[in-house]
Amino acid sequence: MVSNLKYEIISIDLDGTLLTPILHTITCKDLTQINQYMNCGGKIFINTGRAIHSTIQYLKLIEKITKKPISFVSCYNGAWVKDLNDNTVYQSLIKHEIALKFYELAKKEKIQIWLYTPRCEKEAKVESNILSYRYRFLIWVGRLTKLTKIKDVNDLSSYKINFLSFSKKKIKNFFIFLKKLNFDKICTICLTNSNLIEITPLNINKAYAINLICKKYNIVSTNTIAIGDSFNDISAFKISGLAIGVKPKNKMLYQYCSKIVPYKRNAVAYAINQYGFIEKNDK
Repeated sequence: MVSNLKYEIISIDLDGTLLTPILHTITCKDLTQINQYMNCGGKIFINTGRAIHSTIQYLKLIEKITKKPISFVSCYNGAWVKDLNDNTVYQSLIKHEIALKFYELAKKEKIQIWLYTPRCEKEAKVESNILSYRYRFLIWVGRLTKLTKIKDVNDLSSYKINFLSFSKKKIKNFFIFLKKLNFDKICTICLTNSNLIEITPLNINKAYAINLICKKYNIVSTNTIAIGDSFNDISAFKISGLAIGVKPKNKMLYQYCSKIVPYKRNAVAYAINQYGFIEKNDK
């Protein structure tokens, strides 16, 4: 183990954790603390639900400051993991026939569905079924996501599928409905927040991604820190040595967190400084 590090790997979520709430940038304090941790030999692992094309800009920013590439990045909640040389370590897709069933249910229930397909990853886009909601949803999620109408229902294989609705009740009922239909037996279904359901391939989540990286470095998962803020971080919280919740909106998340940071801005810097290094009295 690196001599002055308490934990060798830190898994960091992006939205609601490392990125600022409105402008979606990384603060100087967070970048400085990440730099210090990496200079001591620690490995930073970006573990996000985002697509790779919308994550790259943050990897480049961290590399610009630290002069070191991020060791690994996991996108789509573990469905696609890449290393510092942009080599694919692991990827998994929801099969077309399953994705098609989700698509048909979304049409029937009039729920917004976003499909992250391989062809749209290449075009830096997301496929959607209800473009009339386009700008409302883009404003709501707070990012510049390029939406395109679902064109080819013969190829809906997806890294991840999102269901979104402005109605919390509608999303909650749809989540229960999917479980009643036993979709949770063929996919991983997460009610990430009150307006969003995320679907990934079966048994694929942020914990799966952490285990892959730990295996790569021959490190036990209890020698990692997981930092996040929502329900899709629970799997990572469960296996990590230290689970840090960044001002979780839902109190139910508190039971999975070892520590809570009660604010968003500079939360990652605080977590690394407070828990990432061995203190003198620990030696």
